Amino acid sequence: MNKLTEYRIFNKYRVLTLLIFVLGFFLSWFFSTGLYQLVFKFNFNAPDVIGHGIEDQKFLINLLLNFDDYVSSTFEYTTFLMPVFVCLLSIIYIKEKKGLLLYKYIRTKKFKKTLLNSIFIHSLYNAFTLYLGFVIFLVIGLIINKTPIITDNTFLNSFFGNGFYFNHPVTYYLIEGIIKFFIFTFVYSIFTFSISLVTNKMRYCIIIPIGFYLFTSIIFGAGMNIQELNPAFTQGFSSYVSINPLRVFIPLIIPILISVFLIIYHITRSERIEA
Repeated sequence: MNKLTEYRIFNKYRVLTLLIFVLGFFLSWFFSTGLYQLVFKFNFNAPDVIGHGIEDQKFLINLLLNFDDYVSSTFEYTTFLMPVFVCLLSIIYIKEKKGLLLYKYIRTKKFKKTLLNSIFIHSLYNAFTLYLGFVIFLVIGLIINKTPIITDNTFLNSFFGNGFYFNHPVTYYLIEGIIKFFIFTFVYSIFTFSISLVTNKMRYCIIIPIGFYLFTSIIFGAGMNIQELNPAFTQGFSSYVSINPLRVFIPLIIPILISVFLIIYHITRSERIEA
């Protein structure tokens, strides 16, 4: 592993973001499932539990320790905060763009190739980082959750047949995670990087993607109810009973088109200035 790759993978921003991301999963699970209430606010003096309160508490906690509730409890957490984590990871690229990327271009004299390669690699690293965070959360969930799965998720049935979730719950969530955490992060990383090409202000590179995500989610999701244009739909699709899996990718088209336009604009402008 060369020094550049090592710097990109083990950068302090990446490690810190990964740790916070995983911690957020557990906090979301702990509070949204009601575990917090059972652990810290269980009323042992209630008339119907006096004399067997500890047993009742353990029984109720065990009911909550099921794999489906464990994973689905993170729905609101990821729906609202995914673009924030993507932007935090994107700081690595933005800092590199101001220094190392310029040095590489001067040394190689291949501006377009250097730029596109850097964007692709950083987007890939960002996607792997957040997907890794989800996988870590998933693996720990397999250890601590003992209650059998009692619900069904039909999202992938059109591809893998009925009962896919019941028969292969881990595989189901790994595939779902690829969409929510890998593909989404990859696309929004490119989106963030493309914005950084037209502004030198880091705060704009963070505020604009987050603002775009939240604003369009409110307008098209809560307001007009056009889920295909709602970027939060790519995070919240699992709450729908039966949808075409391909629909979840449609909200990513707009940021992709904006990214392509900004990258082409930047390359064209730079080549014109150089000429």
